[in-house]
Parts: sequence; structure tokens; C-alpha cells
Amino acid sequence: MKRAALVVLAATLLACRKPAPKAPASEALGAELATFHQVLVPLTAKTLIDLRETISLKGAENVTLTSFRQTYEHGSATVDGSTVALFVAYAGTFQAPKGTPLQAMSVQQYLGAFAGDPETDLATLVAPKGNLFFTRDQLPEIIGAARAA
Repeated sequence: MKRAALVVLAATLLACRKPAPKAPASEALGAELATFHQVLVPLTAKTLIDLRETISLKGAENVTLTSFRQTYEHGSATVDGSTVALFVAYAGTFQAPKGTPLQAMSVQQYLGAFAGDPETDLATLVAPKGNLFFTRDQLPEIIGAARAA
């Protein structure tokens, strides 16, 4: 009798299991990213030093974003047992680490900055309702879907 109860319990638990969720399509990720008006990307300390030096040489009124090299802080994640660098953006200041210098940019600028970053192959947007992750391979479809949305 005990075995029958255990078999019924095990069968019930197996029937309640949900299949693993599928990763969203690149088009869906692009459309979701397009819902954000801007994202915040963390800057490295070197970027701030370069900015200050450029301002001291040229004056603040003569400095633009192209006047100095911008580099971005990377996060990290474990994928298949190895640590990989992440190109990180935050949906708002509440998601970003306190005291981190941030650059506001549009989603298209964020995607372009990720495309131009040779040190990362994985990007994430940290958002209040959950993080979005995508790979460099998905980038062309994501950029197209974000533009279309």
C-alpha cells in the first residue's frame, strides 16, 4: 500500500513538472529592448580620467563624446562552468550599483557600443522585471527588431 501511494505521488509530481522555458527569439528581445527610452551603461575609471584630462586641455565647452575614448565596465557570469565577461546596461539608477559612473544612451547606442566591444560576446540589460541576455550572434536580428519596434 505504501509503495502504491509513493508511485501515485511520484506520477503526480512528474505530471506537474513544466518543460524548461525556451529562450526568446532575437526579434522578441529587440522589441522588448525598444520599450526602454534609455539605458545606463557603467563607465570605467579610465574613461573619467580621460574626460578630465581632455577638459583640462580643451576646455569643457570644446569637449564632445568623440573627444576621448570611452570604455565600459564589464560584469561577469558563469556559462557552462566558465566565467564570461558581460556588456552590462541598467534600465535605471535603482538597478545600477551605487556610486558607479553611468552614461545614458539610447537602446541603439547601447547595441552599437556592444557591437564595438571586442572583450564581450554576451550582453545583458538589468531591468526591474528581470534581466535580458543576448549574444553577439543575435545582434543583427536584435538591432533590426529594435529599429522596427
